[in-house]
Amino acid sequence: MTPVPSMTEDSTRLWEWYRQARTMIDAISTKLAPQQLALNLISVFSLLALGLAVLGLYWIIAQIVSQRAREIGVRLALGASPRRVLSLILGKGMMLVGLGLGTGVLTETALAPLYRSLLYRVAPTDLTTVLLTAAVLGSAAFPCCLAPALRAARLDPAEAIRER
Repeated sequence: MTPVPSMTEDSTRLWEWYRQARTMIDAISTKLAPQQLALNLISVFSLLALGLAVLGLYWIIAQIVSQRAREIGVRLALGASPRRVLSLILGKGMMLVGLGLGTGVLTETALAPLYRSLLYRVAPTDLTTVLLTAAVLGSAAFPCCLAPALRAARLDPAEAIRER
């Protein structure tokens, strides 16, 4: 005759099994942890790159405005409206943005075969992704061009001409 296991022995084994059991969410989270880390790092570095690009564009447009302050002052003194000056500076800045976006799209298309294996369920030349990326970059660049353009439109013509 085999001995019957005691209740405490069964409950100990059951408790041990319960402690080792994991939910499906925990199992999936553990399995996908490396991909999640990579995604988080890519997101952080992408935002950092976008921030640096925005700061660089702002600095370039602000530098152009400061170098052309005398010209802008003369334009305003001769009767150009602040709206015209605003559109001039904003147009130059957005032209730079457009050239950058065009160069980026061409480069992305040329280099697509090199990073095709890194993408999951998205083609490297997916039109929606490319347009969405261009829209995000253009939207981030617009305020960078607008701030120096507004400052240029508010220049005092006499002060701008006298400065240099």
